[in-house]
Amino acid sequence: MPFYGTLFLLAVTVGGGFSLGRNTRHLVNGFLAREYSDFKCDVFLTEHADRSFLEERFLSSPGVRSVRFVTREEALGRAHDDPALVDSLKLIVRNPLPESFEVVWDPSFLTPALLNPAAEIWERLDGVVRVGYDRSRLERIALLARVKNEMDVFDSVLLWGTLAAVGVGMGVLLFSWTVPLLAGFPAGSVFVGALGGVLGALTVWLWVGAWEPAGLLAGGGAGLLGGLIRAGVRKG
Repeated sequence: MPFYGTLFLLAVTVGGGFSLGRNTRHLVNGFLAREYSDFKCDVFLTEHADRSFLEERFLSSPGVRSVRFVTREEALGRAHDDPALVDSLKLIVRNPLPESFEVVWDPSFLTPALLNPAAEIWERLDGVVRVGYDRSRLERIALLARVKNEMDVFDSVLLWGTLAAVGVGMGVLLFSWTVPLLAGFPAGSVFVGALGGVLGALTVWLWVGAWEPAGLLAGGGAGLLGGLIRAGVRKG
């Protein structure tokens, strides 16, 4: 009984931790995808800019997915939709906004190390006034992408590490047992582990409102691994 009690607590911890980690990973991925889609990059032009040349130049740049020309009238219409600019626009007589290109970047290119140098090169082109984008958002995207990559690595290591440990354990016991494998299979440990994993995942669901079935698999894996280790110790 002490073994199963300890195994149950371990499975609850593993299942809850794995569920919480996977749910956090999903949240980070969703937030990062939204940041990618909301990122805006505008290239503002002079009155006599060679639009065809600049459009071709931008499209040939690494990391650029698409380029769309924005007229002064369209830019003014967008400005009227911005509550922060509505009052000030009522005081103007002529449209003060320049023509521009709206540039959509590949998400992998949205890092300060890649985008900032590209923007500096574009700003030196004849006909370009400046390149406008949110630098703080770009830094935030880079940080979120780094967190996502680290979580993906941790998730993969934890998952495949557990599967490898279970596989090695079962392989060792398979070659060492003189009785059929199923006769010594730690079914009770797997059941206790799965039950603990469900409880851990349920705790996370009640806490954050998101159900992650990975907790059940993680708890069951912990139970199987614990049962295999116990069977190996007894065998030895």
